Amino acid sequence: MPRFVGVVAAFLWGGDFIVGSIGISSHHFWLLYLDYGVLGGFGLGHGYDG
Repeated sequence: MPRFVGVVAAFLWGGDFIVGSIGISSHHFWLLYLDYGVLGGFGLGHGYDG
């Protein structure tokens, strides 16, 4: 089970950078803040807890 949580954390945290780059390139800073706050937070939280 820890391996599954680690994979989910990696996808969330990695997806965080992809969506963040879309937010930066489209000049939607609300998307950037929401992305780093939500996806990055869940990814790092699962990574530390898993």
